[in-house]
Amino acid sequence: ISKGSYPYPPETYNNVFSQLSAIVDGEVPELEPGSYSEEARDFVRQCLNKNPDKRPTYDQLLSHRWLQMYPDEEGERILSGFVENAQKNHQESRNKSQRVVPALHSGMPV
Repeated sequence: ISKGSYPYPPETYNNVFSQLSAIVDGEVPELEPGSYSEEARDFVRQCLNKNPDKRPTYDQLLSHRWLQMYPDEEGERILSGFVENAQKNHQESRNKSQRVVPALHSGMPV
């Protein structure tokens, strides 16, 4: 969600079995260094751990240093901005793919 686009290879996008294979067998998506803080990257990395025994509990995640870095009001503002930005990126990505698909069906150049 934070990237605003599908995090796996594009050829897996339209097939649920390919998506499952990418999730189970593929590399875990990571946030880019420099675009996100190391704390945010670590939080996402822990959430996406494929081994459920090594994945943190909800209480452990709520105690994660990324969520504890900011006082309540500031943290709420930052996290809500993070979510809003992710939603905006996702919508832009959806809009872009919706513009491309009709053009492909009509034979018009993209």
